[in-house]
Amino acid sequence: MTGTNEPIERHSTPARSGPKHRDRALRGEGPRLALAVVFLIGFALALVSLHINDYRVLSPFDEAAHLDYLSRVLDGEIVRRGETMSQSALRVAACRGSELEDLRLPPCHRGNYDPEDFPDRGFNYLHEHPPTFYFVTALPVRLLTALGMEDVVEAGRWTAGLWLALGLVAFWIAGRRLNIPPGPVLIAVVLLGTTPNIVHASSSVNDDATALLAGSGIVLAILWWERRGRGLLLLALLSGAVVSLKPTHALAVAAGVLFLLGRGITARRKAAVPEGSPPDSDPILAPNDYLKAVLALAGGAVVLMAIWLPIHEAIAVSDVDPQAERFRTDSIGLADVVAQVGALLTPVLGPPLGPFANAVGIGQAMGLLHLLVVAATFGAAFQATAIDRPRSVGLAGAVTLLVGGVGLTLINFYLRGHLFVPVLPSRYAFSVLPFLFLGVAAALSRRSVRWFALAFACVSLIVTLNALLSAG
Repeated sequence: MTGTNEPIERHSTPARSGPKHRDRALRGEGPRLALAVVFLIGFALALVSLHINDYRVLSPFDEAAHLDYLSRVLDGEIVRRGETMSQSALRVAACRGSELEDLRLPPCHRGNYDPEDFPDRGFNYLHEHPPTFYFVTALPVRLLTALGMEDVVEAGRWTAGLWLALGLVAFWIAGRRLNIPPGPVLIAVVLLGTTPNIVHASSSVNDDATALLAGSGIVLAILWWERRGRGLLLLALLSGAVVSLKPTHALAVAAGVLFLLGRGITARRKAAVPEGSPPDSDPILAPNDYLKAVLALAGGAVVLMAIWLPIHEAIAVSDVDPQAERFRTDSIGLADVVAQVGALLTPVLGPPLGPFANAVGIGQAMGLLHLLVVAATFGAAFQATAIDRPRSVGLAGAVTLLVGGVGLTLINFYLRGHLFVPVLPSRYAFSVLPFLFLGVAAALSRRSVRWFALAFACVSLIVTLNALLSAG
């Protein structure tokens, strides 16, 4: 039985909630999916439009550097280590300014700018990022500019909104493929889509806008592979593509690996159950198949970086990187590593930016959302007699965030030239949010809990809309 792609079965009668039953349950999803897609795209673009209309300055999410990278790609180039930002990017940074009051920028003028007058001496520190995000983003940006949107900043921000819309659609499909009812998935979508820093990231030019699509895509690919028992190459290719969008999306790959390992452990336990046991409600592949999937998923990300990093070194202009020098250190201690345990467990709690900075109720809503996510993912896992697929997705995301900071710290120090970032930005973990919120949706099985979560989703939507409309 092991080593094959055949599901483990212990009963001659197919389980009612097995794959065939799920196929029947999802057979009528066509019209509902079409309606969901239209709603989610409109929902995402409505939030983004309100943010874009009000937000004139550049985002602290490295928007100036991302704009420079995007502008270079539009001109047929990419950012290389040792290059300063282009004059057009420096002019945008100076004339639009930043919402960070302590960030010193030169005054806006028509002449050339001295890169030394800008943070990090004007060097673009995104040179380690593969150009995938910028090449893909350049396509709709070119279309929007051809349609009359002359400002690349605005075109790039609207494209970020498209990334958000695609991410929410992929999240919806993943939730339904996990056989979670539409109601809980919709509640989770609203909670996820109205998270202030997700809206902000999806309304500015930066690769964090791809996070929800990256995380949801990993979940969907695993479910597709598990349902068919084949497609390891797809897992590897998607993993590489996700990491090429942003290297820290490797956290979503790590969450996928943990999910697969959990499923493999479940498969091994079910394989040991004697004949004559009750019908299996969750037919599963053989344990060895999950190990192969783990290797494929992790291997795709590793191979991608193994290809990109030598290219990155070969095309470098110089070794000058002021930002990296600020974080370079000779050694790190055990206390530095231990301090990163749980450092990324609060990706929804990052300091509110833009229209949300001083908005009424935003801080309280973000705090309550964090508590809801933690309680739903860990609580459902602890209380359940057996952890099913949806709950294991959420638990894999939570465990990834617990230890992800340690992993990034060790990679920065040992693989990136002795770099140490004492406080890792919570947005590095945005790609794991789909795992967490799928766990939230799975936890809404009880009607009373579902009504509470629905009420909170409505409050979150109202608070977010109030912040965006009041700022406008």
